[in-house]
Amino acid sequence: MKIMKISIIIMLCMALFQGSLSGQVRKDDISGFSTLLVSPSARHAAMGEGVGSSGTDFFTLYSNPAGILNVPYFTVGAAHNEWIADYRSEYVGLVYHPSDFALGISVNYGTVDDIERRSGPTDEPEGLFDLNDIVAGITIARNLGEKLKLGVTSKIVYEKLDVYSSTGVAFDLGMQYLVRPELMIGASFSNLGSSLKLDDEEYDLPRILRGGASYRIKDFLISGDVVYPTDDDPHFHLGGEYNLNRMFFLRSGFQSGYDEKALAFGLGFEQEGFNIDYAYVPFKSDLGDTHRISLTYSLLKEE
Repeated sequence: MKIMKISIIIMLCMALFQGSLSGQVRKDDISGFSTLLVSPSARHAAMGEGVGSSGTDFFTLYSNPAGILNVPYFTVGAAHNEWIADYRSEYVGLVYHPSDFALGISVNYGTVDDIERRSGPTDEPEGLFDLNDIVAGITIARNLGEKLKLGVTSKIVYEKLDVYSSTGVAFDLGMQYLVRPELMIGASFSNLGSSLKLDDEEYDLPRILRGGASYRIKDFLISGDVVYPTDDDPHFHLGGEYNLNRMFFLRSGFQSGYDEKALAFGLGFEQEGFNIDYAYVPFKSDLGDTHRISLTYSLLKEE
Protein backbone atom coordinates (compact mmCIF):
# COMPACT_ATOMS: atom_id res chain seq x y z
CA MET A 1 0.00 0.00 0.00
CA LYS A 2 2.88 2.39 0.75
CA ILE A 3 4.29 1.93 -2.75
CA MET A 4 0.85 2.52 -4.25
CA LYS A 5 0.41 5.76 -2.30
CA ILE A 6 3.82 7.03 -3.38
CA SER A 7 3.05 6.20 -7.03
CA ILE A 8 -0.30 8.02 -6.92
CA ILE A 9 1.32 11.07 -5.31
CA ILE A 10 3.94 11.12 -8.08
CA MET A 11 1.25 10.98 -10.77
CA LEU A 12 -0.73 13.80 -9.16
CA CYS A 13 2.36 15.96 -8.82
CA MET A 14 3.04 15.57 -12.54
CA ALA A 15 -0.29 17.29 -13.20
CA LEU A 16 1.23 20.52 -11.85
CA PHE A 17 3.38 20.84 -14.97
CA GLN A 18 1.82 23.10 -17.57
CA GLY A 19 2.49 23.34 -21.32
CA SER A 20 1.07 25.02 -24.38
CA LEU A 21 0.08 23.72 -27.80
CA SER A 22 -0.58 25.57 -31.02
CA GLY A 23 -2.58 23.55 -33.55
CA GLN A 24 -5.73 23.38 -35.63
CA VAL A 25 -7.44 20.73 -37.72
CA ARG A 26 -6.96 22.51 -41.05
CA LYS A 27 -4.80 20.76 -43.59
CA ASP A 28 -2.51 23.76 -44.04
CA ASP A 29 -1.39 23.86 -40.41
CA ILE A 30 -1.91 20.39 -38.98
CA SER A 31 1.31 19.37 -37.24
CA GLY A 32 3.11 16.24 -36.16
CA PHE A 33 1.46 16.74 -32.81
CA SER A 34 -1.36 14.65 -34.29
CA THR A 35 0.95 11.66 -34.08
CA LEU A 36 1.30 12.32 -30.35
CA LEU A 37 -2.39 13.11 -29.79
CA VAL A 38 -4.31 10.51 -31.80
CA SER A 39 -4.32 6.94 -30.51
CA PRO A 40 -3.34 4.44 -33.22
CA SER A 41 -5.53 1.75 -31.65
CA ALA A 42 -8.85 0.96 -33.32
CA ARG A 43 -10.06 -0.67 -30.09
CA HIS A 44 -9.27 2.42 -28.01
CA ALA A 45 -10.83 4.72 -30.60
CA ALA A 46 -14.03 2.65 -30.76
CA MET A 47 -14.32 2.91 -26.97
CA GLY A 48 -14.05 6.68 -27.04
CA GLU A 49 -10.38 6.45 -26.00
CA GLY A 50 -11.72 5.84 -22.51
CA VAL A 51 -9.55 2.78 -21.90
CA GLY A 52 -6.14 4.45 -22.29
CA SER A 53 -5.02 4.65 -18.68
CA SER A 54 -6.45 1.35 -17.44
CA GLY A 55 -6.10 -0.67 -20.63
CA THR A 56 -4.53 -4.11 -20.71
CA ASP A 57 -3.81 -4.54 -24.42
CA PHE A 58 -0.87 -4.02 -26.75
CA PHE A 59 -1.72 -0.40 -27.60
CA THR A 60 -1.15 0.82 -24.06
CA LEU A 61 2.30 1.29 -25.56
CA TYR A 62 0.79 4.60 -26.72
CA SER A 63 -1.38 5.58 -23.75
CA ASN A 64 0.13 4.07 -20.57
CA PRO A 65 3.51 2.29 -20.59
CA ALA A 66 2.64 0.32 -17.45
CA GLY A 67 -0.13 -1.48 -19.34
CA ILE A 68 2.23 -3.61 -21.42
CA LEU A 69 2.71 -5.81 -18.33
CA ASN A 70 -0.75 -7.25 -19.11
CA VAL A 71 0.26 -8.29 -22.64
CA PRO A 72 1.16 -11.94 -23.42
CA TYR A 73 4.75 -13.17 -23.63
CA PHE A 74 5.50 -11.84 -27.13
CA THR A 75 3.12 -9.63 -29.10
CA VAL A 76 3.48 -7.70 -32.35
CA GLY A 77 1.03 -5.12 -33.63
CA ALA A 78 0.31 -2.69 -36.44
CA ALA A 79 -2.30 -0.02 -37.12
CA HIS A 80 -3.50 2.24 -39.93
CA ASN A 81 -5.36 5.50 -39.30
CA GLU A 82 -7.25 7.65 -41.83
CA TRP A 83 -7.92 10.90 -39.95
CA ILE A 84 -9.23 14.38 -40.74
CA ALA A 85 -7.49 16.97 -42.95
CA ASP A 86 -5.98 14.17 -45.08
CA TYR A 87 -3.75 13.12 -42.19
CA ARG A 88 -2.91 9.42 -42.07
CA SER A 89 -0.57 7.39 -39.92
CA GLU A 90 1.01 3.94 -39.70
CA TYR A 91 2.02 2.31 -36.42
CA VAL A 92 4.12 -0.79 -35.73
CA GLY A 93 5.52 -2.21 -32.52
CA LEU A 94 6.29 -5.21 -30.36
CA VAL A 95 6.15 -6.17 -26.69
CA TYR A 96 8.34 -8.75 -24.97
CA HIS A 97 7.03 -9.78 -21.52
CA PRO A 98 9.01 -12.73 -20.12
CA SER A 99 8.46 -12.25 -16.37
CA ASP A 100 8.00 -9.32 -13.95
CA PHE A 101 9.28 -6.83 -16.51
CA ALA A 102 8.30 -6.01 -20.06
CA LEU A 103 10.00 -4.28 -22.97
CA GLY A 104 8.24 -2.51 -25.83
CA ILE A 105 9.35 -0.88 -29.08
CA SER A 106 7.12 1.27 -31.28
CA VAL A 107 7.29 3.49 -34.36
CA ASN A 108 4.49 5.84 -35.39
CA TYR A 109 4.71 7.54 -38.80
CA GLY A 110 2.31 10.31 -39.83
CA THR A 111 1.99 12.27 -43.04
CA VAL A 112 -0.08 14.89 -44.86
CA ASP A 113 0.51 15.13 -48.61
CA ASP A 114 0.05 18.02 -51.04
CA ILE A 115 -0.27 20.96 -48.64
CA GLU A 116 -0.66 24.15 -50.66
CA ARG A 117 2.15 26.73 -50.42
CA ARG A 118 0.99 30.35 -50.47
CA SER A 119 2.77 33.59 -49.52
CA GLY A 120 -0.49 35.56 -49.84
CA PRO A 121 -4.09 35.31 -51.11
CA THR A 122 -3.93 33.75 -54.59
CA ASP A 123 -6.26 31.77 -56.83
CA GLU A 124 -3.65 29.08 -57.39
CA PRO A 125 -1.06 27.81 -54.93
CA GLU A 126 2.61 28.54 -55.58
CA GLY A 127 3.38 24.88 -55.08
CA LEU A 128 2.80 21.83 -52.91
CA PHE A 129 4.72 20.33 -49.99
CA ASP A 130 4.34 17.51 -47.46
CA LEU A 131 4.40 17.05 -43.72
CA ASN A 132 6.17 13.96 -42.38
CA ASP A 133 6.77 13.02 -38.79
CA ILE A 134 8.06 10.02 -36.87
CA VAL A 135 7.73 9.10 -33.20
CA ALA A 136 9.96 6.18 -32.15
CA GLY A 137 9.81 4.88 -28.59
CA ILE A 138 11.29 2.33 -26.21
CA THR A 139 9.13 1.27 -23.25
CA ILE A 140 10.20 -0.44 -20.04
CA ALA A 141 7.71 -1.59 -17.40
CA ARG A 142 7.96 -3.59 -14.18
CA ASN A 143 5.66 -5.19 -11.64
CA LEU A 144 6.13 -3.97 -8.07
CA GLY A 145 4.31 -6.63 -6.15
CA GLU A 146 1.26 -8.49 -7.39
CA LYS A 147 -0.94 -5.45 -8.01
CA LEU A 148 1.16 -2.38 -8.86
CA LYS A 149 2.69 -1.79 -12.30
CA LEU A 150 4.96 1.08 -13.34
CA GLY A 151 6.27 1.97 -16.79
CA VAL A 152 8.22 4.60 -18.71
CA THR A 153 8.62 5.32 -22.42
CA SER A 154 11.46 7.28 -23.98
CA LYS A 155 10.60 8.76 -27.39
CA ILE A 156 12.36 10.56 -30.21
CA VAL A 157 10.04 12.95 -32.07
CA TYR A 158 11.04 14.03 -35.57
CA GLU A 159 9.09 16.34 -37.86
CA LYS A 160 9.79 17.60 -41.37
CA LEU A 161 7.58 20.35 -42.81
CA ASP A 162 8.54 21.40 -46.33
CA VAL A 163 12.29 22.19 -46.08
CA TYR A 164 12.28 22.57 -42.28
CA SER A 165 12.89 19.79 -39.79
CA SER A 166 13.25 19.37 -36.05
CA THR A 167 14.00 16.63 -33.53
CA GLY A 168 13.00 16.40 -29.88
CA VAL A 169 12.97 13.96 -26.97
CA ALA A 170 9.91 13.10 -24.85
CA PHE A 171 8.91 10.73 -22.05
CA ASP A 172 5.71 8.98 -20.95
CA LEU A 173 5.19 7.83 -17.36
CA GLY A 174 2.48 5.43 -16.25
CA MET A 175 1.12 3.33 -13.41
CA GLN A 176 -1.67 0.78 -12.95
CA TYR A 177 -3.09 -0.82 -9.83
CA LEU A 178 -5.27 -3.93 -9.75
CA VAL A 179 -7.78 -3.17 -7.00
CA ARG A 180 -9.71 -6.39 -7.57
CA PRO A 181 -9.60 -9.01 -10.36
CA GLU A 182 -12.39 -7.16 -12.16
CA LEU A 183 -11.28 -3.57 -11.33
CA MET A 184 -8.19 -1.79 -12.70
CA ILE A 185 -7.21 1.83 -12.09
CA GLY A 186 -4.46 3.69 -13.90
CA ALA A 187 -2.83 7.02 -14.63
CA SER A 188 -0.27 8.29 -17.12
CA PHE A 189 1.45 11.50 -18.12
CA SER A 190 2.52 11.71 -21.77
CA ASN A 191 4.92 13.81 -23.84
CA LEU A 192 7.12 15.30 -21.15
CA GLY A 193 10.18 16.73 -22.82
CA SER A 194 11.78 19.20 -25.14
CA SER A 195 10.04 21.48 -27.62
CA LEU A 196 10.31 21.38 -31.42
CA LYS A 197 11.67 24.32 -33.42
CA LEU A 198 10.66 24.86 -37.04
CA ASP A 199 11.74 27.94 -39.04
CA ASP A 200 12.69 29.85 -35.85
CA GLU A 201 9.32 29.08 -34.22
CA GLU A 202 9.30 26.93 -31.10
CA TYR A 203 6.40 24.61 -30.20
CA ASP A 204 5.89 22.81 -26.92
CA LEU A 205 4.90 19.17 -27.09
CA PRO A 206 1.27 18.47 -26.09
CA ARG A 207 1.41 17.11 -22.53
CA ILE A 208 -1.53 14.93 -21.55
CA LEU A 209 -2.52 13.60 -18.13
CA ARG A 210 -4.86 10.60 -18.04
CA GLY A 211 -6.51 8.91 -15.11
CA GLY A 212 -9.31 6.38 -14.97
CA ALA A 213 -10.58 2.89 -14.29
CA SER A 214 -12.04 -0.15 -16.01
CA TYR A 215 -14.51 -2.65 -14.57
CA ARG A 216 -15.46 -6.04 -16.00
CA ILE A 217 -18.84 -7.69 -15.42
CA LYS A 218 -18.72 -11.13 -17.04
CA ASP A 219 -18.58 -10.46 -20.79
CA PHE A 220 -19.01 -6.69 -20.52
CA LEU A 221 -16.21 -4.18 -19.92
CA ILE A 222 -16.85 -0.53 -19.07
CA SER A 223 -14.04 1.97 -18.77
CA GLY A 224 -13.60 5.69 -18.35
CA ASP A 225 -10.78 8.23 -18.40
CA VAL A 226 -10.45 11.85 -17.42
CA VAL A 227 -8.12 13.24 -20.09
CA TYR A 228 -6.44 16.53 -19.21
CA PRO A 229 -4.38 18.24 -21.92
CA THR A 230 -2.35 20.81 -20.03
CA ASP A 231 -3.34 23.54 -22.53
CA ASP A 232 -7.10 22.83 -22.31
CA ASP A 233 -9.94 21.86 -20.01
CA PRO A 234 -10.29 18.23 -18.88
CA HIS A 235 -12.43 15.89 -20.99
CA PHE A 236 -14.31 12.76 -19.95
CA HIS A 237 -14.01 9.65 -22.13
CA LEU A 238 -16.30 6.67 -21.62
CA GLY A 239 -16.28 3.33 -23.43
CA GLY A 240 -17.92 -0.05 -23.39
CA GLU A 241 -17.08 -3.44 -24.90
CA TYR A 242 -19.21 -6.57 -25.15
CA ASN A 243 -17.52 -9.92 -25.71
CA LEU A 244 -19.73 -12.16 -27.85
CA ASN A 245 -18.83 -15.88 -27.69
CA ARG A 246 -15.23 -14.99 -26.74
CA MET A 247 -14.55 -14.25 -30.38
CA PHE A 248 -16.44 -11.12 -31.53
CA PHE A 249 -16.48 -7.74 -29.82
CA LEU A 250 -18.98 -4.89 -30.07
CA ARG A 251 -17.72 -1.48 -28.91
CA SER A 252 -18.93 2.06 -28.49
CA GLY A 253 -17.68 5.19 -26.77
CA PHE A 254 -18.40 8.78 -25.91
CA GLN A 255 -16.18 11.83 -25.44
CA SER A 256 -17.36 15.01 -23.72
CA GLY A 257 -16.26 18.59 -24.24
CA TYR A 258 -15.24 18.46 -27.90
CA ASP A 259 -16.89 20.66 -30.51
CA GLU A 260 -16.37 18.31 -33.46
CA LYS A 261 -16.68 14.77 -32.08
CA ALA A 262 -18.61 12.83 -29.47
CA LEU A 263 -19.54 9.24 -30.41
CA ALA A 264 -17.45 6.32 -31.61
CA PHE A 265 -18.21 2.77 -32.75
CA GLY A 266 -16.26 -0.35 -33.58
CA LEU A 267 -15.91 -4.10 -33.98
CA GLY A 268 -13.29 -6.66 -33.06
CA PHE A 269 -12.38 -10.27 -33.78
CA GLU A 270 -10.07 -12.54 -31.78
CA GLN A 271 -8.96 -16.08 -32.54
CA GLU A 272 -5.91 -18.05 -31.37
CA GLY A 273 -3.81 -15.02 -30.46
CA PHE A 274 -4.81 -12.99 -33.52
CA ASN A 275 -6.83 -9.78 -33.12
CA ILE A 276 -8.25 -7.44 -35.73
CA ASP A 277 -10.11 -4.28 -34.70
CA TYR A 278 -11.94 -1.53 -36.56
CA ALA A 279 -13.15 1.88 -35.38
CA TYR A 280 -15.41 4.50 -36.93
CA VAL A 281 -15.38 8.00 -35.45
CA PRO A 282 -17.54 10.65 -37.18
CA PHE A 283 -16.63 14.35 -37.04
CA LYS A 284 -18.94 17.33 -37.45
CA SER A 285 -18.60 20.55 -39.51
CA ASP A 286 -17.82 18.68 -42.74
CA LEU A 287 -14.48 17.49 -41.35
CA GLY A 288 -15.38 13.98 -42.48
CA ASP A 289 -15.39 10.58 -40.86
CA THR A 290 -12.32 8.80 -39.57
CA HIS A 291 -11.43 5.12 -39.79
CA ARG A 292 -8.87 3.07 -37.90
CA ILE A 293 -7.85 -0.56 -38.22
CA SER A 294 -5.34 -2.37 -36.02
CA LEU A 295 -3.89 -5.88 -35.86
CA THR A 296 -2.05 -7.79 -33.14
CA TYR A 297 -0.68 -11.29 -32.83
CA SER A 298 0.45 -12.85 -29.53
CA LEU A 299 2.55 -15.85 -28.64
CA LEU A 300 2.18 -17.44 -25.21
CA LYS A 301 5.22 -18.38 -23.16
CA GLU A 302 6.01 -22.06 -23.32
CA GLU A 303 5.95 -23.73 -19.90
